Amino acid sequence: MPTDESHILEHIRNKVARQIVLFILENDLCTFNKLLKNIKKAPSTLSWHPKRLTEVGIISVTYGQELQLYRVVNSKLVSGLL
Repeated sequence: MPTDESHILEHIRNKVARQIVLFILENDLCTFNKLLKNIKKAPSTLSWHPKRLTEVGIISVTYGQELQLYRVVNSKLVSGLL
């Protein structure tokens, strides 16, 4: 298995992280509030996962004036693995 695939799989083993990535794939450029509304976890739990997924390069965040927009960096590869 290629390194980039195993890297992604390693970080989306967690159920919440996987839910976040799936939701972002389906709702490109979604906000934290959309994630919070649809995944229904505590804000502290939910904020930890996107930060971690951003640090490892699976998702990216674009900072607007009032919003943070999340998207999956390599959507074809990630959706193929899920």
